Amino acid sequence: LLDSLLQEKIERKMLQSFFSFLLGSILGISSAIILVIFLLIILLPRTPPKQPSLSPKHKSSPTTPSPSYCMQMWVSLLPSSQMPYQPTKHCPDVTYSARLTITKHKLRLEYPNRNIIMGEKLTGSNLEFLVHSDTVDMGRAKVSFLPANISDKEQFIKKFPLLLVEAEKQFVVFCSSGREKEDLFRALMDSSTYVEENRLDLLRSISCSSCHVVGRETQEERR
Repeated sequence: LLDSLLQEKIERKMLQSFFSFLLGSILGISSAIILVIFLLIILLPRTPPKQPSLSPKHKSSPTTPSPSYCMQMWVSLLPSSQMPYQPTKHCPDVTYSARLTITKHKLRLEYPNRNIIMGEKLTGSNLEFLVHSDTVDMGRAKVSFLPANISDKEQFIKKFPLLLVEAEKQFVVFCSSGREKEDLFRALMDSSTYVEENRLDLLRSISCSSCHVVGRETQEERR
């Protein structure tokens, strides 16, 4: 009887050891699998989500520059009675206001019935324009900095104007800031180039392949 009880106890211990070993193995394997999955999630690169394909009618086409060009801003003009411009004598305080509009290769100057104060909020109800206006063909006009001997560093200082000349017309143009002066100069150059581009397209369409066309050099942006 003692032998059978001892044998049963030994078998029970062996069974308990087996179950403990089996449970430990299962827990170890499960932990290893979870650890591997966690590492794969962290280390593997994520693939970006697929973008929905666009139908041909929704696909964007390369943008082409618009043939038209338009810009509008307020400027100050030196009266013709005060010309020629002298840097030691003239400043923006002795000017009159004008609304400058550039459309393609045309520049238009419209004159209000009073001078515009910088920073003034304008509405159609408190502003009227004179009947007279001036139009400039930028394809024939010349733009330069004043005074003639101005240095490169001073070209876009607001106290010095731009000179716009077309045939008998001359306009000494002041801007309210150096940034606006730079924007205006760039717009004037673009407007004059607009005509040249049209002429070049016409020449390419009617001339032979041996013709050589020299393009306009663009002025570097100066700040």
